[in-house]
Amino acid sequence: MKPGDFIEWTYKSNNSLVPPGETLWSTLERRWVPIGLTSLLVWITDEEYAWLTPKGLFHARRDDTQVIARLDSRFPVVPRTQG
Repeated sequence: MKPGDFIEWTYKSNNSLVPPGETLWSTLERRWVPIGLTSLLVWITDEEYAWLTPKGLFHARRDDTQVIARLDSRFPVVPRTQG
């Protein structure tokens, strides 16, 4: 992945896309941020991601993988290049 790529978020366990309402806990922003939308990767380093959606610009550490999925179960997620 590189800045300028469109990304989508997937569940690490089965590589399926997260649903549109899914959120990720961002330790940088100290809040839940949206990941269930196609996003533009703004920057990526060894430690952080930044992505842009119609809802705004969001930041997270690369090791931030915790989401609250349906039924309040926790599943780790990872971004991947769309397509």
